Amino acid sequence: MKKQRIILILSLFVTSLFGTRTLLDPLGLSGAEAASNTVYLNLTKIGKIDNESGTLIEDKYLEYGYVLTLPVGQALPGSDRITSTTNATFVGWVIQSPFGGLQKISTMPSASGLILQAHFSKDTTPNTSEPPITSEPITSEPSTSQPDEQVDLYLRFNSGEYLSQYRFSEGYSQVLNTQEYFILGVSVTGGQSFHFGTPTNFSGLNDETLPTYQSNKPDGIGYTLSNGAQSKTTDYLQVNGASEQGPTNDGFGSTYHKYISPTPVGTITFKTTGVYDIYVVFWDNYGWAQIYVTPH
Repeated sequence: MKKQRIILILSLFVTSLFGTRTLLDPLGLSGAEAASNTVYLNLTKIGKIDNESGTLIEDKYLEYGYVLTLPVGQALPGSDRITSTTNATFVGWVIQSPFGGLQKISTMPSASGLILQAHFSKDTTPNTSEPPITSEPITSEPSTSQPDEQVDLYLRFNSGEYLSQYRFSEGYSQVLNTQEYFILGVSVTGGQSFHFGTPTNFSGLNDETLPTYQSNKPDGIGYTLSNGAQSKTTDYLQVNGASEQGPTNDGFGSTYHKYISPTPVGTITFKTTGVYDIYVVFWDNYGWAQIYVTPH
């Protein structure tokens, strides 16, 4: 009888450890089940599956989407099925990690309804009358199915002024499946430092600077500099005065920079002079800002 009880306890422990979603695998990305699951593929404007472009999936804000149903754990479509209109090579699928940054996956996860983003290598098309198109950025281009509206969020440089050329617009990230804010083609000088600032309580938390401790994020606030297959934000930005910092687990070499109260949130400095596209997503009730920068 005692032996049977031990076996039962061990069985329950194994079930809890290797169930659909564990603390080590909260999105069920390990594919440990045999059942089928459905996810949504964002093929991007250059991607094709079986030589067909993606289609509009309005409820997922996907302009180039594809509904995929496979047994959990089965390999996701690879370069034998995923091609591009620009001779760029498909290199894999990525998704927002619950621990910050992006995570590359290759098999069907058990969590349903996820959006998987296609990533491509650099375009190898010879020079033509039009410049070649490379892969989508880590935070996708804002959906053209929705109007882009400017919001009261700015790059506020050391002068403290709110200047129109540094004002963000609002769009929708097809990769991160959330609202994002962007400035395209902004010209900056190396050595300029800034905060994300709002003159009209944009966050609703009565703080002019974001991210903010008013978010009540318990373990600290801060930034993630997101690197991708084509552009590395860490090449262009430097975060100042963080209490803690280090690499994320997204596989791209992204970094996190955390501030622990009462340390004030630090500025961010442009390392080099240039013209950039800047994308920002706020998490944890404006307690964390995820940033992606690429040359314009």
